[in-house]
Amino acid sequence: MRHYVSSNCFRQAASSAAKTPCSTVAQIRRRRRHHQSQSRSPTPTLPQTADTQEIDPHPEDSNNATHLHSPHTPPTPPHMAAQFDASIRYPRVSVEEVPDEGDFPKYSVVTDIHPTAGKPLPGSFKTGWERQKDEETKHGVAPWAPFASADEWEFARYLMKSGLSQGRIDELLHLKMIAGQLQPSFSNKYEFFKKIDALPKGPCFWCETTIITGDVLNAQGERMREEVELWLRDPVECVRELMGKASLQDSMVYRPARVYTGEDRQTRVFEEMWSAEWWWEIQNELPKGATVAPVILASDKTQLSTFGGDKTAYPVYLTLGNIAKRVRRQPSQRATVLLGYLPVPTLSCCSTTTRQLKGYEVFHVCMARLLQPMVEAGKTGVPIACSDGRKRRVFPLLAAYCADHPEQCLVACCPENRCPKGTIGRDERGGLGLCWGRDVESTLSALEAVRAAQGSTEKRKALDSLKADGIRAVLPPFWANLPHCDIFSSLMPDILHQLHKGVFHAHLVKWCDQMMAPGELDRRFMSMASHPDLRHFAKGVKVEVDIEGSGEALPG
Repeated sequence: MRHYVSSNCFRQAASSAAKTPCSTVAQIRRRRRHHQSQSRSPTPTLPQTADTQEIDPHPEDSNNATHLHSPHTPPTPPHMAAQFDASIRYPRVSVEEVPDEGDFPKYSVVTDIHPTAGKPLPGSFKTGWERQKDEETKHGVAPWAPFASADEWEFARYLMKSGLSQGRIDELLHLKMIAGQLQPSFSNKYEFFKKIDALPKGPCFWCETTIITGDVLNAQGERMREEVELWLRDPVECVRELMGKASLQDSMVYRPARVYTGEDRQTRVFEEMWSAEWWWEIQNELPKGATVAPVILASDKTQLSTFGGDKTAYPVYLTLGNIAKRVRRQPSQRATVLLGYLPVPTLSCCSTTTRQLKGYEVFHVCMARLLQPMVEAGKTGVPIACSDGRKRRVFPLLAAYCADHPEQCLVACCPENRCPKGTIGRDERGGLGLCWGRDVESTLSALEAVRAAQGSTEKRKALDSLKADGIRAVLPPFWANLPHCDIFSSLMPDILHQLHKGVFHAHLVKWCDQMMAPGELDRRFMSMASHPDLRHFAKGVKVEVDIEGSGEALPG
């Protein structure tokens, strides 16, 4: 690593140069180059001037430093001496090679691949996109269809990626330059988006209506009801689309592996999902030749508008652990697809005492309907044409669920003041006590005991047992019938709230700031050199940023 050494004379020289006119500086440089070209032989003795000094690589010892003279630089001419300040040491930067410290040790990677996983079926097959391309070529359909030409397709592509609103697009298409000279085949936004909808797309969406029956009675003495809409598409078809996507061929993996740091196989390396132990253990439970498609789900209730009708959306996204994480996390790779929209009911048909539990039930009922095709596919497998041109029997299994803490508790059927992954008590969280993980079978058994209770006394006893264990009486949870699913180990850490806002900002930043002088922590972060793989806090880490309307502080 190169270490660039300088001293305070940098600032002195910069301030002096700022006071010197540009024309004077240019004359000084030309005259200096002229004198250097005339004096090629080294001078035996030279006076110690400011422009012939080198910077001491150790500025803290500058009082005792010995400054060397350059044998090729002549002294300052008498007619130029007035242009220099004798008290200023004009600097020269020296480069010092310093060995890096704290680097990761170099090791040879040894990989053991599962012997029976990911076996392709006999034959060679084409992906869905390749079959569609062949069909268009057979019927003479142009590659830029439904647009009139390749230039028009480029224009439409720009409109979709420019971020313009529909009103701006309609205004642009009505300009005389566009309508008169370019003359596209679409003259307004309606015709434009009609052509966009005609482009090839993935699995189709459909809508189903769910009726919620509450405990509030209307004027006729009947229980009030609320109708909500569930927008969804087949998750198995979404898996088929991702595994057959030609652009993801180089980043798709079909077999689990164990990665070690040496031939002794003593130290494991966990970097991708296929290097984890979960995939290897699940592979041993499936038939030989089976291919696991680890399904990663993510959901987050989003506030769309506050003053325009209080609109809220509840999207659910799907991606696969077969895709390398460096590609999976890039939005431009289209490796994550929208699976559906969960309803956000008002629950005005329910009383205040039952409204929260009814909201839990609506979520689990809709998620169970959304993931219903994965139940049979996870048990028997489905043949899928993969992006490498081979067909495999794929078992789509729920492997990870990404959500914030309230939604993790919603998924795990536990109150928000309890741990969604462990059985530790409410008041024991944050301590050093032992926390046992939640078990799927025992949780389902406790929920089944509530459903099978006969009398009110027995049901109350079962509900009290659920409350003591930190379980909500949601019957049944959506993950109850998913094969090879351990929902508690599938819950992933919330990077934003639990690490960035929780561990880093709420604890580490606060502790370090209290131990330092006021503003010192920000100054140190601001003075750090930038790096392509690291975030640079140009304004420090104490800047108040309002995220999601919560008013909490985040690193700026």
